[in-house]
Amino acid sequence: MNTKNFIVYGIIIIFCIVFVILCGTLIPIIVNKFTTDILQIDASFYMLWGMPLGTAMLILLGCSVLLKEKKYNFFEFAKTIIIPFTTAIIITFVLFFFNKSPQ
Repeated sequence: MNTKNFIVYGIIIIFCIVFVILCGTLIPIIVNKFTTDILQIDASFYMLWGMPLGTAMLILLGCSVLLKEKKYNFFEFAKTIIIPFTTAIIITFVLFFFNKSPQ
């Protein structure tokens, strides 16, 4: 495990986020151009796809910072990151499932 691997995975995730945004922007324009149907994509589409990808990107960024500071083998790395990772997952689920956004 090294920092370069995590950076490459982060770039792949950023590419996926860009692809989702591009599809969400262009598909309604293309459908409206060639058909009489009106297709609208609201913000929930971007939240549905962007939240998991953004969370994965943040996890990779956090792991790459830890790996840059010190050489770890897999088990040392797992022991170092288990408490912050568990805390972040719990907070993410609480914020995601108990969010009271106006409709």
